[in-house]
Order: sequence, then C-alpha cells, then structure tokens
Amino acid sequence: MNSVKLKLVKAISFLLVVCFACSFAHGQETKKIPVIYSTDLYHPPADPDDHYDLATLFLMPEFDVKAFIFDVSNTSRKPEEFGRVALEQISAITGHPIPPYAVGLRQRLSSLDDQAKEQPSESQGGVELILKTLRESNEKVTLFLVGSCRDFAAAYNREPQLLRQKVSAVYVNAGNGPSGNQDECNVGLDRNAYLCLLKSDLPVYWCPCIARGGYEAQATGEDIAKNNDYTYHSQFTVSNQAECFKNLSDRLKNFVNYALTASTEDPMHYLERTPEEISTKKKYIWDTGPFIHAAGRKIYARQDGSYIACSPQEAKKLGISKKEVKVFAFDPVRLSEVSENSAKLLVLEGDLKVKKSSVKVFHYIHPDYNEIMVSAFSNILETHKPLPVSVIFDTDLGPDFDDVGALTILHAMADSGEARILATLSSNQYKLTGICIDVINHYYGRPDLPVGSPRTGMTQEDGHREKWTEALAAHFPHRLNATSDVPDAVQIYRRILAKEPDASVVVVTVGFLTNLTALLQSPPDQYSPLDGKQLVAKKVKHLVSMAGQFPTGREYNVHIDATASATVCEQWPTRIIFSGFEIGEKIFTGKRLIASDISNTPAKEAFTICLRQGYPNGRLSWDQTAVLVAVRGAGRYFNTVKGQIKIEANGANSWQDDPNGKHEYLTWKTSPEELTTVIEDLMMHEAKK
Repeated sequence: MNSVKLKLVKAISFLLVVCFACSFAHGQETKKIPVIYSTDLYHPPADPDDHYDLATLFLMPEFDVKAFIFDVSNTSRKPEEFGRVALEQISAITGHPIPPYAVGLRQRLSSLDDQAKEQPSESQGGVELILKTLRESNEKVTLFLVGSCRDFAAAYNREPQLLRQKVSAVYVNAGNGPSGNQDECNVGLDRNAYLCLLKSDLPVYWCPCIARGGYEAQATGEDIAKNNDYTYHSQFTVSNQAECFKNLSDRLKNFVNYALTASTEDPMHYLERTPEEISTKKKYIWDTGPFIHAAGRKIYARQDGSYIACSPQEAKKLGISKKEVKVFAFDPVRLSEVSENSAKLLVLEGDLKVKKSSVKVFHYIHPDYNEIMVSAFSNILETHKPLPVSVIFDTDLGPDFDDVGALTILHAMADSGEARILATLSSNQYKLTGICIDVINHYYGRPDLPVGSPRTGMTQEDGHREKWTEALAAHFPHRLNATSDVPDAVQIYRRILAKEPDASVVVVTVGFLTNLTALLQSPPDQYSPLDGKQLVAKKVKHLVSMAGQFPTGREYNVHIDATASATVCEQWPTRIIFSGFEIGEKIFTGKRLIASDISNTPAKEAFTICLRQGYPNGRLSWDQTAVLVAVRGAGRYFNTVKGQIKIEANGANSWQDDPNGKHEYLTWKTSPEELTTVIEDLMMHEAKK
C-alpha cells in the first residue's frame, strides 16, 4: 500500500471514529429512561400530592413513560374514579401523549407469592400491561410506584425471570424505614405486595414515606451524624404552597388548583382560566428525591441561594459544577427479620452495615434537607415552558390601524415560539382588508396563512385622508387582489377547528362579531358532523374579544353589528374574556416605533402615515391588548371580573357580576405605561432575515 493510500485509510478511519464518538455522545444526551409508573391517583383526588408527582414526572425530560398503571387498591374509592382526568390535563399542559394505561388489581394479594390470577378479569389490565411493556421493550425499564406495590408484585410473581431481565430499578415509595413498625398508608394497602418486592431479588430503591417519629419528625445534625431512624425517609414539607408555586405557568397553577379544590368543572377549560390564589396551607411531598435520583440528576447550590436538580452537564453550563450539595443517598440494607407486633403491624429489622444488597434505602444526609428539597422541587415545576398557543385571529382591519399593531405582535409572538397562528380572518368586507392582512402575513414569512372574510356583513373603509391601507397594498408584496377573492371565513373556521385537538384553540377578535355568529349558526358539513355551536364547544379553549365598555357603555365593535354581538354573547359556549374600551384608551403606542431605525415594516409604515394625521401622542391601543391576553393569558398583566354581559338592541352593553359567570372583563394590574412598553417592544419586531 503506497503512502497516499495509507494516509487516506487513516483519514477515513479517523472520521469514522469521530462520527461514532459523536453519535454515541449525542445518544447519551438524548437517550430517555423508559418508565412504567404506578400511582393511586384518583379523581376527585384522594391527596393532591399524587398530582404534584405526576407533574414532576412529565416535566422531567429524562423520562419516557411507556405505561401508566392506575392503582385502585384503596377500597374506600370506586375503581371508576381512577385519575384519567389528571393524566389528560398534564398531557395537554406538557404536550406529551397520553401513554398506554390500565386500571390495576382491586383485591389484596393473599400471600407473598400470589399471582392474583384469580382476581376478576376487569382488574387484570394493570399486571398485563406491565408484562406486555416489559416483553416489548428493547432496553431495561425503571418501575416507579407511588401507591400500593400490588400490580408490580403480581407481575413479578407471574414472570420473575422477565422482570429480572428487563427491570433496571424499582422505586418503592412506601413504608417507615428499615427498623420498626410499618404502619404507613401504602404498606397498609397491601402488606404482602410490599414484602414481596422488598424480599425479591430485583434492584429495589426503597423510599420510606414517613419517619418513625411521624410526619413532623425532622432530623437534627446529631441525628444525621448518627444515621438514626429519623433520616431514613424521603418526605419533605412545603410550608406554604402559594409561595412554592408562585412562579409556575398559569396552566400549571390551574392544574394544581383543580386538584386542591377537587373541582368538578370541565377539566380542560379549567386549565385556561385566569389562575386563582393557591392555598397557603402546608403540604407533604414524598417522591421528588426518588425522581431526581432515577433521572441521574444531582443537586447544586445556585448563587441566589436557591437549589437546582440538574445533570452534571447542565451544571457545567450554569457554572455551578463545584456547587454540588450531597442531600441524600441510598444505603444498602438487608432485611434480616420480618415479624408482627402485638397490634398485628408488620415490623422490619434492617441491617445497614452490609456492603451490598439488592435493596437500597433512601437516607437524607443534609441538615437542611427540607429547605433544599422544596427549592429543587419548585425549580423542576418552574421549568415548564408553555406550548405555543394556537390562535385564530379575526379582525376588521381598515377603519383603524391598531389592528396592524395587533397582527404584528401576534406574528412577533409566533416568531418567539409563544403562538401558533392558524388563520387570519376579516370580519370586514372592505376591499383592502384582506390585502393588508396578506401583506403582514407575507412580510413575516407566513404567506400561506388562510385568509377569509364574511359573505354578508359590514363594509367599513379606511377613513384617513392619506390612506394607509392603499400604501401597504402598494408598497409590500401580497398575493390577493381584493377581500372578495378569499374564501368564506366560516368555512375556514370549520376546516381548521375540526382538525385541531379538543379545547386547544384560542379565538381572538378585534373587530365585529359577524363571523362568529355565522360560525355558531353553521350546520354540519364535510369538515365535521357537529354544528357550529357544538364544534366551538369541543375545540375552542376560550374567546378573547376587544369589545364592549365596562361595566357599561357603547363600544364600536359591539354596536356596528349589534345583532351578531348579542348572539355571540348569549350563545358562545366557552369562556369569553373582554378587553374593553377603557383598557386600550389608556395605552398609546407608535411614537417609539416610527422614530426607531428599524426597517420599514408594515406597522411602521401604517403608524407613520396615520400618526401625522392627528395622533401626536401615539394611537390608542385596544386591539393589541386582546392579542396579548390571547397568547400570554390575562393573569400576567390584568385582573379580571367575572359575570355576564348583556347586549342591548342599540349595541350598548351592561354587566352583571357573577363569581361563576363564564364572561370576564379585564381590569388593571400592570400600569398603562408598562403595557405600552410591552406592546411597543413587540410592534417593533422585524421579519426574520
């Protein structure tokens, strides 16, 4: 082989090694941990801590939940009360698909080796799903239980060799620690199942829930130094839930409150409401430490005095690699004796001096364990980044130019990942409305967004001396020639809503309610067998409307088509949030935009033309507030008043307060000056290069 060929072979070999190493490293970073999760999660909840565990599990990207077992071992609850509602909610919040699930065994195991095959067929689904998932898995699976041990134990008794081959770890969150009475709730649900797993040869990570001293027992520094019984449990106490959860996303706050209040309202629509105050009561939490350990995370101190559970790689990126805090460990333990006391309670005697054992017990080793775990727990929940909000935008763009600002900030939030624009519709038959919508969509790189208009209704033209609508049509690219060229807005509404997930679309109107009335009155068609009102009830989260003046008044968008406004306010089946005239009239935008050195965006051109025609302080910004609320939620910037709006024949509106009303109007929380800055920052957004 000559030297040239030899060099070529070496070069190719080197590249292959590098590619393999890179792909291996990448695989290590992206590889997820397959999990089968068993929980005594009920609806309404027995204890909301199961909801907190569910949120933690779904918000930790290391986990891939392959199967979900509803443990219905609590005989005081009906088996049909299993917690599918919470699973659906957390799936909607995180975007993770609902995993295969089954309801587990209802009756206790009769012995340590009971296979539970004699139990009713309708309760066999949990064990069968566990075994099926393990058989089909190409890698080892982590088992995680936060209830009774029943379904995992029965699965082990039926096919012990399968579990030995396919299970990497079993996290058993139950019991009182390695020595003494085992009177904790999860043990009492099925003592034989508990012992079965602890005495199996599976790799068990035992996480006792309660110290021998009870719920309030906290170890001192001396206790930790001596490794006494107070330190062998995973429980910590959130002393004030409202404080712990204050930085959660709105939907996650609503998930928490839905559980805490045992609400019976529609669970998906509840997620979209303005969050109410979370209880300040304390709450015991058990399973965060086990989740952190199973994910391979460590705990680090941050510069602000808080704590974060993250991977060593993430700690390096954050510059806190040297700030690791040893908070807990798993110690080998051998259960050398099993007996009963006089009260027939199970008693365990554990040998903690052994060097190796298939069972390892959770042991906290830091005197500030409670404080650190509360901080790490809240940080995990705070990492939730809301999914983009799916939005249909409905505008009368033409008679006023704040609509241009509204559509501009919607595109800005779509570019930042906050929104997903489904359609941009006109409620105005003015010939340039559709063209100007198309101009803005083109400018921001979304030329294919559906544009529609009503087949009947109002035509309101640009009333300015210098026509900004004509300028946009002349100076920017677009594909439409007239509003009349576009499809029926109702057809677009029905086509898009029919294919979107249930309760997933936010409709925002900053014009007349003409299209929405036609949608409500639409019959079944090729897109959906549902009529308009049924389709809206099924697919729309809520409606945000720049309409009305509160508590009473007569506002343009309402009175211009008063009949349509009354129909929508009376018949719309979901929650409606109104941004009233009194909100936008205090927010002036545009001056900073036109004075900036940004390129000539559609918004800059429209505002430049119009502000010099009599708006020296900027334009009142009604429509932008509605879009801001549609994407970011009302609670971030506003308070709301609940009740019921009524529309009179002349288009005037009145209001009746009602804490259970499905209508809400905005009131001030953030100052108008701060909102002006927020809105104008978004209005200055330029197209991506």
